[in-house]
Order: sequence, then structure tokens, then C-alpha cells
Amino acid sequence: MTAVAVLKLVDDHLIGLDDPVNDVIPGFTTVLKPPGPITVRQLLSHPSGIPEADDALPVDADFRPLFSRTMTMERGSELTGTLPWEASSVGFFKYSNTNYFALGLLIQTLRHSPSSRSCRKRFSILSV
Repeated sequence: MTAVAVLKLVDDHLIGLDDPVNDVIPGFTTVLKPPGPITVRQLLSHPSGIPEADDALPVDADFRPLFSRTMTMERGSELTGTLPWEASSVGFFKYSNTNYFALGLLIQTLRHSPSSRSCRKRFSILSV
């Protein structure tokens, strides 16, 4: 659904696939600290090099009380921002949920409306 919504933004000429999102998504540059311009296409197809939000979660914590909580796109981005985003990782495919957190924020920004619950990720094992 997120990819379809983003392609609808492209179809409506609100953004292009090869347009950088750094200055469009609020906090993208300051919170995630990308090593350079990142495009919509890179977020959609996963060669952005953006770290995975799950990798920022502590490994030795008891997450059982958090199983039913939902991680928001904003919180996922904040967690990811604690990890280094290496320039050498840009351009190589590596699946990261954070790409779609960023795309959800892009949709929210360009449509001027808060995301619905369907744009949030529910972790089956870990949540914050």
C-alpha cells in the first residue's frame, strides 16, 4: 500500500522517483543523517543504505510487555538515527523497514495529513 501511495504522489506530480527526499521529509537530514541525497526510488527499492530500525533495539531486554505495541514511523526513524548510515552502503540492495517508515512520512508530508494506522508497522516480536 505504501508503494502504491508513493507512486500516486509521482503520478500527481507532487514528487518524482529520482527526486531527493532529504529536504522534503521532516527530520530526514537531522534525525537520520544520510550520507548524501537519497531519492524516492532508492527508498522504494532498498539501495538507500539506510540502517534497519530493528538493529537499534537492545538485544538483552525483555520485550514481552511490548509485543502488542506499535512502532510509529517517527519512532522507527528516531531509533534508526542512532545508527551510522555509511556512504559505502548506498547503491547496494539491503532490505530495511526504515525505507518504508521514511516513505510513510513522505506521503504524510506531501498529502498534508497524518498517516492512518495502516501506515504503521506492527512488530511480531519487538516493539517500542
